[in-house]
Amino acid sequence: MIQFITIPKYITKVQTSPEIQPIYYSKYDSKGISKTWTYDNDDDSNNRDLGGDKYDPIRENFSGPPYELPAPKTKILKLLKGNLEWNKQGYLADKESGERLIANSRRAGKPSYDPISGNRIISANSTGRQAKYKNAIKDFYRPFIKDQLEPIDRDLFPVRLEMYMHTVVNRNGNLFDLSNLWFYRKYFEDVLFEVDPPIIPDDNVKFITDHRGPTLIPIDDWEDREIKFEFHQDNRDEIDNHEFWNS
Repeated sequence: MIQFITIPKYITKVQTSPEIQPIYYSKYDSKGISKTWTYDNDDDSNNRDLGGDKYDPIRENFSGPPYELPAPKTKILKLLKGNLEWNKQGYLADKESGERLIANSRRAGKPSYDPISGNRIISANSTGRQAKYKNAIKDFYRPFIKDQLEPIDRDLFPVRLEMYMHTVVNRNGNLFDLSNLWFYRKYFEDVLFEVDPPIIPDDNVKFITDHRGPTLIPIDDWEDREIKFEFHQDNRDEIDNHEFWNS
């Protein structure tokens, strides 16, 4: 073996936006048309418990079926009880503070991430999104390559590049195809000749003659995941005796 590199905790998702903007509950649809709903203050049913098992204020106060609700049932119940109100702009707000209620409160203000997969990269609906995946992985590799690898002497080419994937087999109950992890190797090879000084002159067949898919090394703890690349001289007779590599 010429040399090897170990890349711990390889990335599995890419940040696609720095912060998700809040979305507020609105009684208007995307065209500015009011969503159909009615509430009759003179209805005798208002005297009944809005949270009771026998009384469904949602079903009695909204047209349908289907019932088009501008907010979840829990929020509508608070609206009917008078804890919430529609403000002048048509947003659902707290009656006392006037603060608008956020519909995507769990994600608002947080970065947005996309999981990485070979299929996702291939089917990306824009070259910009593909570039985002590629650049994130390559940027992740660079410090490891600069720290662990040295330029390979030209007398040792061509080389075999072997890849070992240390990962959990059925994380979250989901199995995966090893062939869908091709991008981890492809972008690694790209960075090998992009760094300064380059580890290899290029990633074409003059310098790399064995492009094997990843070999699985099963582990139990996701935090122990890593990718290992090994560089071996390709000294097969078919290579040694071919004029292309001896010219």
